Amino acid sequence: MPDGKAIFVFWNVDHGHATYVNSPNDRHIAVDLGTGRIGSGQDFHPLRHLHRNGVERLDHLCITHPHRDHIDDILNVEDVRPKVFHRPHHLDREDVFPDEIQEGDREKYEKYMDYDETYVHPVSDRNDISNPDAFGGLRAQFFTPPGTSACNLNNHSMVAVFHVAGRKVVVPGDNEADSLDGLMGHSSFQRAVEEADILLAPHHGRKSGYHEDFVEHVDPTLTVVSDGRYSDTSETAQYSHQSSGMTVERDDGSTVSRNVVTTRNDGVISATVSSIGSLNVGIKPTSKMER
Repeated sequence: MPDGKAIFVFWNVDHGHATYVNSPNDRHIAVDLGTGRIGSGQDFHPLRHLHRNGVERLDHLCITHPHRDHIDDILNVEDVRPKVFHRPHHLDREDVFPDEIQEGDREKYEKYMDYDETYVHPVSDRNDISNPDAFGGLRAQFFTPPGTSACNLNNHSMVAVFHVAGRKVVVPGDNEADSLDGLMGHSSFQRAVEEADILLAPHHGRKSGYHEDFVEHVDPTLTVVSDGRYSDTSETAQYSHQSSGMTVERDDGSTVSRNVVTTRNDGVISATVSSIGSLNVGIKPTSKMER
């Protein structure tokens, strides 16, 4: 970890989502646990990857909502033993478990509920991510949509907003119009997300997650779409229109001006914020991603 820099990594996990954040003082945060494949079909597990690269503990883990493509790697959580676990607290077992569940996925949902029932203690000052002094100048806010129906877990997705060195990164889950309407009704949420540098498109860039007032208010410089080969990313053009654009560096050192980058077409997307607030975004083919 270079001194004084924050790093955001949006991994290519097919149609799911997984984001990793490394704070300026080398603390570790993960948002969602989708899994994917590399090159010739090798599995990619974000937590296993972090553990192999020296991360013994996560400081914070956020599961925006318990759909399978956001919890796929949860069986590896014990390798990195998170200190703090964020999730929509109000969901119970009946809400979380799908009506129809593949037997191979049952253990993942059981593990999610185990953590939901275990992580109930107050957070210490040292681990309070709303305190930038504890995370080298980085802080995060988490918002849960108010009053939505449990029949659509997408609309219970938490939204994580990261602030560091005057830059802002907004990481929603799979929120759709109803929950974004509710969130936008709160001035605290509006203040948190306004004029962000990077927006992760809600619900993988699908039409159901596009909310014009929300995107206009965020007014992103760059939109990231975490999508898969067979995902409906019909609103990518809308996000491109609403994003002002920036220079993105390719893996070979060349640069290109982009309004939107996608994990499907661009691979792994990383953003680095320096201590003085400069922002650099790079893209790397999935084939060059380590397991």
